[in-house]
Amino acid sequence: MGVQSNIECVEEEEAELRCKPKKVSPTTFSNIEKLVSWDEGGYMIQDTPMPRGEIVVGGPSVTDGYFNNASKTGEVFKVDERAMRWFYTGDIERFHPDGCLEIIDRKKDIVKLQHGEYISLAKVEAALISSNYVDNIMVHADPFHNFCVALVVPSRSVLQRWADESGIEYKDFSELCGKAEAQTEAAKITKLNKFEILQRSGCCRIPGLRNPA
Repeated sequence: MGVQSNIECVEEEEAELRCKPKKVSPTTFSNIEKLVSWDEGGYMIQDTPMPRGEIVVGGPSVTDGYFNNASKTGEVFKVDERAMRWFYTGDIERFHPDGCLEIIDRKKDIVKLQHGEYISLAKVEAALISSNYVDNIMVHADPFHNFCVALVVPSRSVLQRWADESGIEYKDFSELCGKAEAQTEAAKITKLNKFEILQRSGCCRIPGLRNPA
C-alpha cells in the first residue's frame, strides 16, 4: 500500500478531463485534501503566485494504514487538533487557479547535506540523465557530507568520441571510465548549484548495461 493506492480512490476521474498534462484532478466529494507547508524544504502555502507544500489527504476513502506495520502507519498518518485524520503523501505539489494540482517534487527525494543545504536527488538525476554521456544514473547524498555522489552508466560511443577528440589516451573502455576527466565531464554541462554538482562518481563497466526502455 502506498501513495498511488490512495490516489486511485482519492482523485476525481471526471475532473481529469479539464486538467492539463502534468496535473492531477481535485479530490472526490467524499474526501478532503490540503497543502501543508514544509519549512525545511522551502515549500510554503503562502508562496505566490501559487501555494506550495506537501499534499495531505483525509476522508473515508483513505486507507486505515500499512498492513501489519504500525510504525510506518504512525509516520504518515497524523491526527490534527480537530481530530481529523490525515495521510501525508510525501508529494510536494502546488495548487493552480483552476483547482488542479501539479506534483513538483518528492519529499523523500530531498536530502539535507552536512552544511544545511537541501538537495533534490530527482533534480540532479534529471539534469545528468539529459546528458549525452549518460545512459543511466543513481545519485546518493547524506547528512554526513557536503556533496553528492553518483553511480553512472555511461554512453560508450559518446564517451569514447569525446575522449578521442580531447586527446585522452586509454587502453580500453574500462580504463576510460576510471579517468577523473571522464567522470566529471557530464556534470560540467549541467545547470546545477555548486553543492549539487558531483564531487565523486563511479562508472558502471558491465557490458550491455543500459537505460531500460
